Amino acid sequence: KTRSICLNKNYEEWQISRQSANSLTVNEKDDHTVSENAYPTVSENAYQLKKVFKENTKESNRANAQEKKDELEKQVSEIWQAYPRKKGKDRAVKSIPKIIKEYGFEKLLEAVNRYRKEIEIKKTEMQFIQHGSTFFNSGYKDYIGDDYIPIDIQDYKPNKSNSRTIKIADF
Repeated sequence: KTRSICLNKNYEEWQISRQSANSLTVNEKDDHTVSENAYPTVSENAYQLKKVFKENTKESNRANAQEKKDELEKQVSEIWQAYPRKKGKDRAVKSIPKIIKEYGFEKLLEAVNRYRKEIEIKKTEMQFIQHGSTFFNSGYKDYIGDDYIPIDIQDYKPNKSNSRTIKIADF
């Protein structure tokens, strides 16, 4: 008589197997019964392994999610620190993670640095620098792409629209 071992992937039956393992009896010809202290069945071992694997996976996933969240918060903080005007933080901090996911941390930081450099070259007054909420909702797009053309300080000449002189008409 040949014996074979089959693995049962129906987890609901495992519960039944566990419950019935305590009262399992072998053929009377073998002249003994399996007590509660007997070795666990294959299905019992598989059940325990699945349970441990699930718990380890959940803990690992939680730890990974927390690490990713902490890393993202660190990146958001670093980008906000690099931004020159600290107004509109609440809306900006909500937008920054989305931009990071779309373009990456390095590209966004590069866009902020490009904007800062442009502000320095143009000598833009603080009142004309975009609020953080404005920049991180739409303004970053002008500075994030590979098609960005930087302003060279030697080539930059302020045009008349940049000057703050107001002419009063002669009467």
